[in-house]
Amino acid sequence: MAGLASVGLAGCTASGDSQPPSEDELPDQCPTSQNLDVQWPQNLNAEAVADFAKTYEVAYRSNNNDLQPPWSSSSYSARVEQEPKRAADGYQLTLVVSASIIQAAGSLDAYEVDSDGIPKITNRLESSDLPDDPTYIPIEEVEDRLLYRLLESAAVNRVETDSVDDSKIEQYSELIATLSPDASIIESPSGGPEYAYFDVGGTPVLLEFRIATSDGGLWGEEILYYVTEYVVRRTESPDSSPKNGKLIECRFPE
Repeated sequence: MAGLASVGLAGCTASGDSQPPSEDELPDQCPTSQNLDVQWPQNLNAEAVADFAKTYEVAYRSNNNDLQPPWSSSSYSARVEQEPKRAADGYQLTLVVSASIIQAAGSLDAYEVDSDGIPKITNRLESSDLPDDPTYIPIEEVEDRLLYRLLESAAVNRVETDSVDDSKIEQYSELIATLSPDASIIESPSGGPEYAYFDVGGTPVLLEFRIATSDGGLWGEEILYYVTEYVVRRTESPDSSPKNGKLIECRFPE
């Protein structure tokens, strides 16, 4: 982005003849930075502020885990909804942010199996996908209550299934992989199903853990920015002034 300088690092050219603020006139949190690889406007004007805010918002979301849906991949874009207008010592503007999200969901499926380790009910699983000589984990080694109940129910009903909240996908993936050093676990390099066998009071049960993905639609969210030569504030509340938004960048005059 031409005519810009690195956030929090380089100096700036003051707009008009106003004197730069003293350190005492800047927020108490100054200096602060999100350390994003974005360029701060060198010459503060409406066009430069618009370019800066769009680029900054995409970087801010991409680097903020709290704004990232768990177990997903996201591609963000931002456009100017309301053009920058002068406000106090800088500009304020409104962006609309959109994202294309690929969301993940997990499922736990448990099946009673025969003496060869093949599920008695479903024909979805091929014997070639399963180990030839499975090792069975005693159910007593399972401490997770959801998984314990699932395996018990499968031993009685021959099959049982439950969903896994996307925030717990990693937890269950790691749990299955570490239940026992002798577990017969198959992990596909492409992220396919994970399998483990259990002995549920003498009944052999196969556990299958799958992660499925789905494409999410585009969504739009309004974000307001206030940008000066020394301060950047951001708010997600359309009813609030961005001048009172969260301080995300602040630097002292050079």
